[in-house]
Amino acid sequence: MVRQNCADGKVSKEFIKLLRYLQEYRTRHRNFRIILFDPSHYPGGFSWNIRDRYMARTILKAQQNLDITKPILIGTGNLHSKQEIFTLKGKTLRPFGHYIKNKKTLFVEFKYLSGSYFNMTKKVIPSKLLKSTPDFMLSKIKNKYIITVRKSKPIHTISS
Repeated sequence: MVRQNCADGKVSKEFIKLLRYLQEYRTRHRNFRIILFDPSHYPGGFSWNIRDRYMARTILKAQQNLDITKPILIGTGNLHSKQEIFTLKGKTLRPFGHYIKNKKTLFVEFKYLSGSYFNMTKKVIPSKLLKSTPDFMLSKIKNKYIITVRKSKPIHTISS
């Protein structure tokens, strides 16, 4: 077995705790659905823009096919949740949020105040902690929910 860093930036022990909570919540609330929206295959090859377009397409199809009338809470990386086209390192990016803005969606983002995470490489977060900082805090800015986490603990994957 090989221990590997998880390359996806949003995967932390805290994110896994949120997923477990949502799964348990779903057992008590049958109308609550969990939709995995990041496809494993991208027709036309892989690029950031293609991936984001297909993620948005998955959510829009789910809204239509499942007749979802209530807002969908979406957990995705901060760049993916942007609603406007932007440029990064000279490349024009069309984020997931651009395709689904005003479509009864609410984004949730994680904001880590200290610790570390993996996003291709290990990133250390300069500490912004105060003595009074709680372990978790929820706030809302426009159509985005922010889960502020006192300290991020990265996870590893095990493969054989």
